[in-house]
Amino acid sequence: MTTTTRTAADRLRQLVAVRSTADRSGAAPESVPVEEVDPRPGADEVTGRVEAALDQVPPWVDDADEFRRAREILLRETRIAGERLDADPAADLTAGEVRTLEAVVRADGSRPTLFVRDDRVDEAHPMIGRWAGAVAAAREALRPVLQAVGRIQPDNATGDNFFGTGWVVDAENGLVLTNLHVMEVMWRRLRQAVAPTDTGFRVLDGAHVDFAAESGRTRTRRFRVVEARSSGVDGPDYARLDAAVLRIEPIEHPVPQAVPVLADPDGPNGVLASLCTVGYPGRPAYQAGTHEGIDWAWVNNALFGHRYGVKRLAPGTAHRPPGSPEPGRTRGRGSSATTARRSVAAPVPRWWPGSATRRARSACTSRGRRRTRTWPTPCRPAPANCARSACRSEGGRGATMANPFLDQNSYPWSHPEAAKLHRALTVAVHRPARIDLLYRMTGSDLPALAVEGLPPDLIWKQALDNIAACGRLATFLAMKDVRRYPAVCAAVEAVLAADVTAATVRAYDGERVLDRIRLHDLLAALAPDSSQTKVILVRGGARSGKSHSRHRFEWMARQWGAAPVYLCSGMVATVDDVIYSLYAGVESTGSIPPRFDSLQHDWYRKVCFKLGELARARGRKMWIAVDDLGAEADGAPLLDTEIRTFFDLFALILMNPTFGPWFRLMLIHYPDAVPTKWAQDLWCEDVTSETDVQCDQVAEVFQSWSGPDDKKLREDEARSLAVDVITTADNSPLTSVPRLRRISDALKAALDTLESGPS
Repeated sequence: MTTTTRTAADRLRQLVAVRSTADRSGAAPESVPVEEVDPRPGADEVTGRVEAALDQVPPWVDDADEFRRAREILLRETRIAGERLDADPAADLTAGEVRTLEAVVRADGSRPTLFVRDDRVDEAHPMIGRWAGAVAAAREALRPVLQAVGRIQPDNATGDNFFGTGWVVDAENGLVLTNLHVMEVMWRRLRQAVAPTDTGFRVLDGAHVDFAAESGRTRTRRFRVVEARSSGVDGPDYARLDAAVLRIEPIEHPVPQAVPVLADPDGPNGVLASLCTVGYPGRPAYQAGTHEGIDWAWVNNALFGHRYGVKRLAPGTAHRPPGSPEPGRTRGRGSSATTARRSVAAPVPRWWPGSATRRARSACTSRGRRRTRTWPTPCRPAPANCARSACRSEGGRGATMANPFLDQNSYPWSHPEAAKLHRALTVAVHRPARIDLLYRMTGSDLPALAVEGLPPDLIWKQALDNIAACGRLATFLAMKDVRRYPAVCAAVEAVLAADVTAATVRAYDGERVLDRIRLHDLLAALAPDSSQTKVILVRGGARSGKSHSRHRFEWMARQWGAAPVYLCSGMVATVDDVIYSLYAGVESTGSIPPRFDSLQHDWYRKVCFKLGELARARGRKMWIAVDDLGAEADGAPLLDTEIRTFFDLFALILMNPTFGPWFRLMLIHYPDAVPTKWAQDLWCEDVTSETDVQCDQVAEVFQSWSGPDDKKLREDEARSLAVDVITTADNSPLTSVPRLRRISDALKAALDTLESGPS
């Protein structure tokens, strides 16, 4: 085995071992310390991962029977290789075992290559694995990067007939960064259509950059290549800077938004948790060969398809800093992201969930010298005073300043500042043509606005809905043409300062809701669409206010444009009651999948996915609070235990990026044990106590109160009233009533007295 092959084999065995260790501990693979990695991958675990990933025949597979035969071969060889490494983690791998592990990490989500279609990553890819959450969370940040990456190609290009990958670094001047070796291939193949210059050559005809070239799509976004310039840094091996710049001219489309470069060594130095490459991987120079009677070229093609030269995204982690090449290689990639021929000039975005910026480094390599990699500018301009909710406390818990306007993909009409902005826009800009112009200035990807015969308030409602749905609200609010009107500017400032968790008390449907600090923080982390946390478990002693938590949960749901649902003992008795109630929430009780002879677990899964499909089709998010999931003092369950089984599966399915954004769960009186398959960042816990609310919290309620003519209470007046409320509640003879309910009743009476004024 050569040094290069040995290095590749060692990395593959490390990838497989890290993934198994992470699965056992419930941690993300990139967060597993090297010293804690168990070198024994676990043959059963690895084989199980591959079997689950390849359970269904992918849509791109042409021959299902070949796929199944190749799948059985891979599963058999995976078990053999896994058992060998379990017995001796340092064993030399045969060529066949190396091919096996290469297929394993490609199939189980460790190193997937995901199709890009319509400038979006295929989030339903069956082999996306553990990267599903990261891809979904980075969806909007990645979009302009995906649009800026193109395939450099001759006339009549195909997936096998193209030069390489490039990406826009200067839209105004039409500059595309690629590799020097790509420029050299162009020179050789277009010798009759190029004219030499001092720094490269002019292209007279026959070369284009297509910023589409996607699998399953026929659209093109082609630009003429008119000039090519080399880096000017050349030499043998690592003394060469493998970079070149092409100048393009439009044919019928504007040049995509640039991803310009800035010096930032964090990504290539491995500081970031993860990164990804975007490009057009070509057909491998070799077809893996036949080893021990197995044609690995046939296995790979049967499992992963024959599609080359189309746009893909490959996630991974940095494992080697710049300037540290591997032995036997003249170019080096410092990450575990899968790459292939003709995709090495792809940008490598920094894309982890919660990031407020888009950054991408050039993958053009320097031979022999340590060079600073390059990273681009922020994703889209946001106002300087825009308080984004990307800030979360360590461990993903306790988000602060969740903004209901900027952190979701729907306009929160139930929020008071939403209506004020709508009114201000309607009054200030009432001509349909002007509304349409401001709308189109917000983004070229927005759907057409219907203005014919509609009043301005309905046009603006349609515009705000579309702008929010496309993730362009921050851009819209930052536009000078929008903020030029004083009333609109004031409304915009109020929107940017909006914080749905700021007030300690809210009134709706006659219910006043006292907030608790921890619940306040947990709901702030749960609310944004990009949040990985989707389930709150509420636990606590008897009469500690567990059930009262659902009022705050329901209020928050309305602020984020979701429909709240509450289920408890007396309202539902069986799983069938629960499912009927959930489908009633999307007005589709006739769409409940029939049981037939399905196993209970399989039927639950069908019910959940159908509910998600209906929620997406109707654009209706649901926040579901389920009470009484625990037991009486004598151990008897308050609700049918099968209901908890159903919601345990429902919560697990929330990890699916196509299902999760439409639902949130609050599971009240939940038992101690948590399903082992739940990811750590899927759920959080709120433990209630009768002592949670004291004078300070009640005083804040009085200080937030506004009477006639916006009359406010002084701090000492609010404090005095709070002491009276706590004293009344604590000295009440109604000791059978929970303390928090007594406080809430006393608070309501005091506020009613304030609002009615002196008698």
